[in-house]
Amino acid sequence: MHAIKILCLKAAVLALNCIYGVFKLLPLKDKVVFVSRQGDTPSVDYIMIKEEIHKQSPDTEVVMLTKKLEKSIGGLISYCFHIIAQLFHFAQARTVITDSYCLGISLVNHKSRTRIIQIWHA
Repeated sequence: MHAIKILCLKAAVLALNCIYGVFKLLPLKDKVVFVSRQGDTPSVDYIMIKEEIHKQSPDTEVVMLTKKLEKSIGGLISYCFHIIAQLFHFAQARTVITDSYCLGISLVNHKSRTRIIQIWHA
C-alpha cells in the first residue's frame, strides 16, 4: 500500500509540472501574487503589503489567492483546483509572496525570473 501512495504522489507532482509547463509559456506580467492556506481572506499583512505596492507601483497587478485547506474529501478536491489556479497566476507573476508552505510553489520548477518571497507569520 505504501508503494501505491508514493506512486500516486509522484504522478500528481508530474501532472502539476506538466500543467505548469504549459502555463509557463505565458509571458511574465507586472504581477504580484499573494498565496496563503492560513485562511480564506487576506491577512492584515497581505493587505498592508498590497497597499504599499499600489502606492509605489500603481500599474502592478495584485492577485490574492487565499484558501484554507480543509481536510474533507470535498475540501481536498476543491484545493486541487485552487492549486491549478495558483499555477496559472505563478506562471505570469514576477513575484509570488507566501506566508506558509505552498504546494504550488514547492513542487514545480519556476521561471528563473520569478521571485518567491516567504514572509514571517506569527
